[in-house]
Amino acid sequence: MSIAGWAIQGYLGSTYGTAIGIWAVQMLEYEFKAEAFAILLDDPIVGMLGFISTWFATFLLSGMIISLDDMIWPFKIIYYITPCSYFSRSFTYSLFVDATWDSCTDRNTSVVCTPSTNGKDVLDA
Repeated sequence: MSIAGWAIQGYLGSTYGTAIGIWAVQMLEYEFKAEAFAILLDDPIVGMLGFISTWFATFLLSGMIISLDDMIWPFKIIYYITPCSYFSRSFTYSLFVDATWDSCTDRNTSVVCTPSTNGKDVLDA
């Protein structure tokens, strides 16, 4: 992640500490979840299946693949209680809030079009 993001794609160096901190907390959450499955279940295959099932459900329902507006209410509960949705929004915000973007005035040329070049305005658009 570090080489691909900051050396190749050119993310701002000031965002490195925040982004790596958010990513580390997310990985720690997955580690705790895997350890809980290892402790609670005697069969390691069932434990791995349980962990992968919960990981896939949280990833699928985190808002990256299926938007919150398209989910029915039982699945929205998973969206709100799992940290993956908060991680993805926080990680994206921390990477791009200080970035400078090209301005856009013609809404037909881009999905996100704002006359401002400020990263916060682009993220809010």
